[in-house]
Formats: sequence, C-alpha cells, structure tokens
Amino acid sequence: MRAAKSGSVLLLQSLLVTLLMGVLGYVCTAHAHEVRPAVLEIKETSPGRYNVLWRTPLLSGQPLPVVLQLPDDVRNVTDPIVQELSDSIVERRVIEPAGGTLVGKRVQFVGLQATITDVLVRVRTLDGRDITTFVHPLQPLV
Repeated sequence: MRAAKSGSVLLLQSLLVTLLMGVLGYVCTAHAHEVRPAVLEIKETSPGRYNVLWRTPLLSGQPLPVVLQLPDDVRNVTDPIVQELSDSIVERRVIEPAGGTLVGKRVQFVGLQATITDVLVRVRTLDGRDITTFVHPLQPLV
C-alpha cells in the first residue's frame, strides 16, 4: 500500500512539474522582447561635411518612436533619404555643421527614454579616429 501511495505522489509531482514547465515556457515566450539597438553612423567625408546614417529597428512591424535631433546649427546638404527594410528604417543624409565641426555639439535621441532600446553611435573623422559608444534611454544624448 505504501509503494502505491508513493507512486501516486511521484506521478502527481511529475504532472505538476510538467505543467509548471509548460506555463513558464509560455510566459517567457509571450514576454520576450527582441532588443536590437538603433544605429547612428557619422563619417566625416571632407572638412566640415559628414555622411549620416540613422537606422532604427522595427518592433512588431512598427518604427521605434525615436527621432534623431541634430544640433540647431547643422544644415542638410542633401534631403534625408528614407528606406524601409524588413527589419528597420534607414535614413541617409549629408550634413554641414556651422563652424565645420560636430565636436562639442549635442545630438539627441528624442523619445529614447520611453524605450528599452540603446543607440550604437559610431563616428569616423578625416584624421582616422573611430569613436564608438552606446547611448542608453536614461541619458538619450551624445
């Protein structure tokens, strides 16, 4: 009798563990977020002229609610060209900042603080310097 009772308890425990694993697997899958950073690449192509690439991921088919805000004294040499890809939106433009440099100027990512997404920022200067940093939602500027 004791062996039968012990077998029933083991069977019940196995069923509960299997049920719990199934529920946890569903919950983890249902709440999983694919996190891909936005990317800002700035390349100095000639003194005082920069190519800008701004790539934001699509989340569930919707654009990330983040807007690139360049300094006020930056002018577009070319209008932004926007391309929608299957996983992101890519914007390209050529800019010229007043004074010919972006050094000491602030680039902001408006709306980033309302997301869980980081921004990978890469800057390449004419003198060969490569600067790479991550911008986080808690401080959405560089």
